[in-house]
Amino acid sequence: MRTGKPVVEKEKDGFDVTLPLHDSTGKTIGALGVGFKPAPGQTEASVTEQARKIASEIEAQIPSKAKLFERSE
Repeated sequence: MRTGKPVVEKEKDGFDVTLPLHDSTGKTIGALGVGFKPAPGQTEASVTEQARKIASEIEAQIPSKAKLFERSE
């Protein structure tokens, strides 16, 4: 996670992608793991791009690490 690069593992049941999770200011606050079931035409690059899109949507909703632990209404 120190490099900021995703880690992609190809397994018999699909891909596992782990990448850094940032708050809305870009500070690394954790890691996000996403599992993908096998699909036709799926590549390491395609699942990495999908995981980055998912992370981006989540990061937009995290103003800070402290906010992760607040109760939601």
